[in-house]
Amino acid sequence: MVEHDQPLQVYLAGRYSRKKEFQKYRAEMKLYRIECTSQWLDEPDTNTFEGSTAEALRAHALRDIKNVAMADVLVLFTHERRTIRSGGGRFVEFGIAVARGSAVLVVGPPENIFCHLPGVWRIDTWADALVLLTRPRMMYKTLATDMLAELQP
Repeated sequence: MVEHDQPLQVYLAGRYSRKKEFQKYRAEMKLYRIECTSQWLDEPDTNTFEGSTAEALRAHALRDIKNVAMADVLVLFTHERRTIRSGGGRFVEFGIAVARGSAVLVVGPPENIFCHLPGVWRIDTWADALVLLTRPRMMYKTLATDMLAELQP
């Protein structure tokens, strides 16, 4: 978890097609001294999956896993059920954050049962997420602790 005087670290997980939108959110977070660990936002504006080698894809995946692990909070952007046909790496990132006991904010409708886990906050808009991200850090520690307690056998 984050030290009290260190900036909050946040990973933005969402569809690659929304990258420009998320770049704006990253800029907004920076105004509040919140750091974004999502390095995928800095990739060139091309689809990294199409035409890439297995080695390059593996490197992107490993980088994203490291970026999720660096974050105190993961913000997952969801969509209405059955409106998205392919992809879904954001849910792998979501699962990693849950398994690590990180706080998770879901922005949008719940796409699956895991969006209802304890310690996962579901909110409607990015504006609502930003309000939560600017709250005291103890909230995130409590969310993560509650989630881990519920996941114990």
